[in-house]
Amino acid sequence: MDYGVKYNILRSLEQRGCTILLLPANTDSATISKLEPHGLFLSNGPGDPAAVTYAVETIRAQIGERPIFGICLGHQLVGLALGGKTFKLKFGHRGANQPVKDLLREKWKSLHRITGFAWTSSRSTIRTSN
Repeated sequence: MDYGVKYNILRSLEQRGCTILLLPANTDSATISKLEPHGLFLSNGPGDPAAVTYAVETIRAQIGERPIFGICLGHQLVGLALGGKTFKLKFGHRGANQPVKDLLREKWKSLHRITGFAWTSSRSTIRTSN
């Protein structure tokens, strides 16, 4: 779903064998279900994720129907769809590499992040990956 996707992300997915069908941000869940995609990719984009309420409802309806991958804004929208809350970061992450530990695999990665928002949830059943 296109919330302001960077086209290099689409090219990278295509180079890895993904078939891409770019849907507008306001596509509803019933339309997505009719298309029967193998997965749902939620793109990056600008702004406050709490303002994109129409996307949250669509994502919530798709949870459990297919794998969902969100990057930047898309990841924050998944958090909202799972009942989380977003908040504005005081300074944000602006291009610095961030060390992140994969708790399941006990490995460290270095991630490049550019975001002004984050999300949190009190539900212990939610597992996120990087």
